[in-house]
Amino acid sequence: MKYKLLCLFVLLSFSLSDLYADIELSSKQMRTSDGLPSNSVRCMFQDSKGFLWLGTLDGLTRYDGNTFLTYQLESGKHDRISLADNRIKHVAEDKNGFLWIKTVPELFSCYDLQKACFVDFTGTGSDGENYSEIFMSANGDVWLWHRRNGVRQIVCEDDRTMTSVKFRTKFGNLPDDRIKFINEDSSGRIWIGTMRGLASVYKGKVEFIDRKLNFSSSFPHGEDMYFLTKSGDVYRCVNGSKKIDCLASLSAIAGNTSVSTFIDKR
Repeated sequence: MKYKLLCLFVLLSFSLSDLYADIELSSKQMRTSDGLPSNSVRCMFQDSKGFLWLGTLDGLTRYDGNTFLTYQLESGKHDRISLADNRIKHVAEDKNGFLWIKTVPELFSCYDLQKACFVDFTGTGSDGENYSEIFMSANGDVWLWHRRNGVRQIVCEDDRTMTSVKFRTKFGNLPDDRIKFINEDSSGRIWIGTMRGLASVYKGKVEFIDRKLNFSSSFPHGEDMYFLTKSGDVYRCVNGSKKIDCLASLSAIAGNTSVSTFIDKR
């Protein structure tokens, strides 16, 4: 039996080598002399149309396999929307065909791939506010958040215009503006964890689940959501209920109030 398996392995090895023998790989290094706005490329992303987007320290550029098309901040033109900043950190595409570009000064830009233009994602002209992270929910909504500036939910309408809702403590729809995470459970409920409390958003309704705990992370499992606090306590919310139960207190086990200290001791 071992001999038969060895023979089969040898035959497969030769077959695979013959299969890939005619494939030739080539590479080309592209620089500013080829059309790149900068040799410092910080991120790459291929969109749903097949274009390659390169985020550099001097603008965002689209590569179609032959030429580059570069977008940069147009500070002198107030009649149209342009890139928020030339220093690009991250590029992603949502379910509706919009590119979301994160820049170094924590400003986001939104580019419509269908109309080939930048758009006002707030619907109010206030796209100059700082947001550091992005979350894309299953229904296509985009959530921007910041560790000090709250949350903004962006909804794409049928005509591809955008409306948004801002979540801040002063508006009464957040327990705290210092956001630690945004996540989603299996039912489509959005969970917003802050340094002082936990909120859920479902079908436009906001509910405060907690107003005291300092949350650090979350993850969905089945129909439940699990949450970790800064002190190392694990909480669970069962099937979208309006309360959380403490499953484990790591701080009590370790005799400390720091998760990192507990890990180091182990």
